[in-house]
Amino acid sequence: MSILIEAISVIVRNDRLDSSYPGGVAGYAADCPNHTFCTDGRLTRVGFLSPQDVRFFVEMLESHGLVHRNGAASVDIAVVDQNQGPDPCCLWLEFGHLFDGTAQCWPAGEEAGRLVVPYGWEPGLLAAFEPAPGEPFTRRMRYLRTEDNLDWFQDRSTGQLIGVERTFVTH
Repeated sequence: MSILIEAISVIVRNDRLDSSYPGGVAGYAADCPNHTFCTDGRLTRVGFLSPQDVRFFVEMLESHGLVHRNGAASVDIAVVDQNQGPDPCCLWLEFGHLFDGTAQCWPAGEEAGRLVVPYGWEPGLLAAFEPAPGEPFTRRMRYLRTEDNLDWFQDRSTGQLIGVERTFVTH
């Protein structure tokens, strides 16, 4: 099986969640800060639009003993861009796109298999965030500001303004 990758996804190995995270994978799913959690049984995925939210979430995972990097290599956690894929130093993930352009990841050395998506997910809901092929989300979308509980982005190619509800509220 494989898991959906949209915008910026945080991928965590389930075996590490079971040994480090309070409540294991089930506890992690219950603590997910948004409705983007999914798992294929070996990997979990939580998606974000804001690099700031990704950073905050990864730091929270590290506080539970999970390791993002050991030197340059990804250990338990990988951050995956829907167009660029994971960091080249993530040896435990494969990355690719389906015929319709949907990005996916799966454990290295295995076949991609059936795509697992979050409950209620529908293709095209993030169409405004689909950069040109090979262009990372963070390069296409320029962060402008945060007002109240919304992050405002501007599409660099079209100028379109997009407000995205914050996953985490920081003070």
